[in-house]
Amino acid sequence: MQQSVVESGLSHIRLRFLALLDERLDKLELEIDGIALPQRRARALASIQAEAHKIAGTAAVIGFSELGQIAALVDHSIASFCAENCNENSIKKIQGQVDELIEAGVKVVQAHSAG
Repeated sequence: MQQSVVESGLSHIRLRFLALLDERLDKLELEIDGIALPQRRARALASIQAEAHKIAGTAAVIGFSELGQIAALVDHSIASFCAENCNENSIKKIQGQVDELIEAGVKVVQAHSAG
């Protein structure tokens, strides 16, 4: 009985996470172009880091460990590479990681909207 209550609760959290994930992925896609523009870079990186942090904090707990790991990597990369000053190599690396996060997120959303 208690386990079914927990499973029901996790199922509800998972559905809510998936609905929010779709919105977060849209936001990441909008912000990724801002990384390349010096005048928008700081805001774009802060926004991406915040979204990645939110995804990382929940994804692994509710069964999306790969997505959580990628999101945590993006969060950590922005914090460490851009703590002082982002150079072109770190920008390209972060852009690649954000692309990977978006792709992983899209796969999760598609897999759970089809099933």
